Amino acid sequence: MDNDSKLRLLYVGNMLQKIEFSRFCRNLSAMQKSGISLVSSLKIVTTAVKNQCIATNIEKACKLVEISGMNLAEALRKSGNFPETMTRLIEVGINSGQICQVLDKISLRYEDEVDASLKKITSLLEPIMIVFVGIIAGVVV
Repeated sequence: MDNDSKLRLLYVGNMLQKIEFSRFCRNLSAMQKSGISLVSSLKIVTTAVKNQCIATNIEKACKLVEISGMNLAEALRKSGNFPETMTRLIEVGINSGQICQVLDKISLRYEDEVDASLKKITSLLEPIMIVFVGIIAGVVV
């Protein structure tokens, strides 16, 4: 199964996307805090993102920043399927001069959403597993 089709799965795809966006924001924030240039940071973060579809979109954004001097939020908007809320928050962070703090908060928000999704999925799986174990026990008896 390729990376693009993984992102289209019903519950799992949305969760995988949020994990990748969280990883992107967390790593980019760390790079920016350490003083690495934005273009270099984006190139490094591209290798940290495991989903090739999202990594390709980050590469496009990197080229837009590098070649046309576009700001990060606008480059992410034009490069692919980054959430509008995320790009707007990044734009606010750029304008306020607190991009690292904003990236950390975005990352935390996505991590919280992933945790909530995992809890929801496991709570749905528990009754199914109980019924499954009951059926197996019935067959064995």
